Formats: sequence, C-alpha cells, structure tokens
Amino acid sequence: MYQEILLTSTFTIIGGIIVFAGTQILNEILIKPVTLLKEEIGKIFFVLTYYSNLYTNPNLRGMMIDVDKNNASDELRKRASHLKASMNAVPTIALKLFRLPLKKELSEVSDNLIFLSNSIFSGDALHNQRVREKTQKLLKMKKY
Repeated sequence: MYQEILLTSTFTIIGGIIVFAGTQILNEILIKPVTLLKEEIGKIFFVLTYYSNLYTNPNLRGMMIDVDKNNASDELRKRASHLKASMNAVPTIALKLFRLPLKKELSEVSDNLIFLSNSIFSGDALHNQRVREKTQKLLKMKKY
C-alpha cells in the first residue's frame, strides 16, 4: 500500500515537472518571440503614422524640418533593423499559428522602411505614400 502511494506521488511530481518544463520551453520558443514581434509591428505602425508628414513631403526644407527628417530617417532604419531581428527569432510555424505576416512579407516591410528612410529628403511623395500603404497592407494593419 505504501509503495502505491509512493509511486503515485513520484509520478505526480515527475509529471508536474515535465508539464512545467514544457510550458517554459513553449513560452521561450513561441510566445515571447511572437509578443516581441507584435510589439515591433505596433512600433512600426506608430512610426509610419507619426512621421508620415515628413516622408510624404520630401521637398520640405528648413532647419527644424531637417532635424525632424534626420530623426525620422533614423527611427525608420531602427524599426527596419528591429523588425529583421524580431522576425528571425520567431519560428515560421508560429507566424502561421498566430496569423502574422510571413518572413518574406516581413523582409519586404523592412526593405520598405529602409526605402522610406532613404527617400525622406528627396523622392516622390505619391510613391512614398504608396510604399507606406503597401507596408501597412503587408503588416495586416487596419485603417481607422
């Protein structure tokens, strides 16, 4: 009788450890990277909205505007770099599971952000607007 109790409690403890370890691994491999990627997508949405007045008017000039354009250009590049880093941390199956853009689409978004960063001082305003709209579509952003 005592052997059965000891065996049952041992299996319960081992089972609990296995379940705990499994959930921690799942959390580290899937949940945290997906959360970081979603946060980065949110930051990209903010940057695209906040600096839209600058990259859709590339011919604006002035000392204060140039400072703002430098900041916007740097921020767009940072977001592109962070997106690539976040994208590489997430397994492809997690992107599909959570219905996020696939790596090919995320890579194109990163390229678009670099393009907008480069064309903030010169370029075609309408083309920049189209690139922004395409980027938002790739990220599955809703228009409000």
